[in-house]
Amino acid sequence: MGRFCVAILLLAMAAGGSCDLMRVPLRKQTLEKSMLEIDREGLRRAQLEAALGEEDVPLRNYANAQYYGAIKLGSPGQDFNVVFDTGSSNLWVPSATCSWTDLPCVLHKKYDSTKSSTYVPNGEKFAIQYGSGSLSGYLSQDVLAIPGTPMPIVIQDQVFAEATSEPGVAFLLGKFDGILGLAWPSISVDAVDPPFTKMVEEGLVDEPLFSFWMSRDPSADEGGELVFGGMDPKHFKGEHTWLPVSKKSYWDFEMDKIEVPGVSVCPDGCIGIADTGTSLLVGPTDDIQKINEAIGASGASNSTACMSKGALLVKQVAELVNEMSSDEVCSNMGLCGYEEPQYATTRKLVGSSWTCQLCQEIAKEAKNIQDEQTMKTLVESLCDDLADVEAKQSVGVATIDCSLVPQMPDIAFVLGGKRFTLSSEQYVLKVTQFGQTECISGFQGLDLPQPMWILGDVFIGAYHTVFDYGNARVGFAQSV
Repeated sequence: MGRFCVAILLLAMAAGGSCDLMRVPLRKQTLEKSMLEIDREGLRRAQLEAALGEEDVPLRNYANAQYYGAIKLGSPGQDFNVVFDTGSSNLWVPSATCSWTDLPCVLHKKYDSTKSSTYVPNGEKFAIQYGSGSLSGYLSQDVLAIPGTPMPIVIQDQVFAEATSEPGVAFLLGKFDGILGLAWPSISVDAVDPPFTKMVEEGLVDEPLFSFWMSRDPSADEGGELVFGGMDPKHFKGEHTWLPVSKKSYWDFEMDKIEVPGVSVCPDGCIGIADTGTSLLVGPTDDIQKINEAIGASGASNSTACMSKGALLVKQVAELVNEMSSDEVCSNMGLCGYEEPQYATTRKLVGSSWTCQLCQEIAKEAKNIQDEQTMKTLVESLCDDLADVEAKQSVGVATIDCSLVPQMPDIAFVLGGKRFTLSSEQYVLKVTQFGQTECISGFQGLDLPQPMWILGDVFIGAYHTVFDYGNARVGFAQSV
């Protein structure tokens, strides 16, 4: 939607109407503490280290962790849910040629080139290194359609990756099938043109920009909205503050400072990244520890970390133990040692880790234990025995007394000379585990070779975000 349509929308809203923008009720999922174990912050590390017409697309809100929407590939179109991710630049979906032992692939929708009349073979090997292993496969070409209103965006010759091996539980448990990257071409694996780059080059959008609105209201029907080619004034108020992109790789920019009562964080400026594929607010571990201490959050104990991981494993293992052995279950979940996949460049073996041991013990007992309470007791016993559990290696989140949330201080990110404030209600997340509600800090530590901050969905949910490809800048305004 170009500036012309923005002006029309403003006039129409004053008259009680609006442009024809798609607004679709979208499903909400309950946020579970154990889901943060497999959140994409852990997957982002390797990528960051390696790289230092108008449409409205409805987004699905998965546990306030991943927002995803629909695409189609091929002719006739094959449906997929993908994370629209500003922290990567490639499009990939599971392949029908993946092995039956690759559970993340088996349990999701798969692209079948034999069922598409517009498929063009490519065959070049493809691999992205994530924290939990290498996602690998090969490149193909086909028609990409992104459903929206007033009509879908259609790219006739989009090159994408068919994933034949996906690492770990992150992709196993995700409600999304694949990822559609919206970062810059410079970090695209195999120098593939990203979908939005092709939209701009082919004149498929009114303006070379896109914008995100993410609902953080757990009772709302909509998960959010992605607008290609413009922005919808219904979802923000005031003017956007514009920050130039530091380098055309990620959507990164200079931050002035972070204001936390009684704590010095980023006093001389630091690098920030606007990342729709990351849930929380991620920064250097030392700074995050200062913030969490200032707001009264406490780190997870070894026992808590293990229990959280166990709660996650119990659910998934129970669905798989009748199909394969305990070793096979944990191997295919990416938690224990396994063979190199066909196209992987590297593969992390974790057979000696405590998570592997925990998974194997749960898998051994899962066939005999059916009720949740007994499994909870088993996990508690196992966690007591696993003395080498390291909390930082596991959940990496800090808990908060929910009754104290209203008394906690605001935290402000100063960007372009303007304060972008987050209240405690915005940076504290309510999660569930074993049916109990807990409050956790939205700040999580991640140490990188070059210290930086990742402003994920916690921040983007509070501030409508525009990614201006044409002017190489990012804009923030208060969401409504």
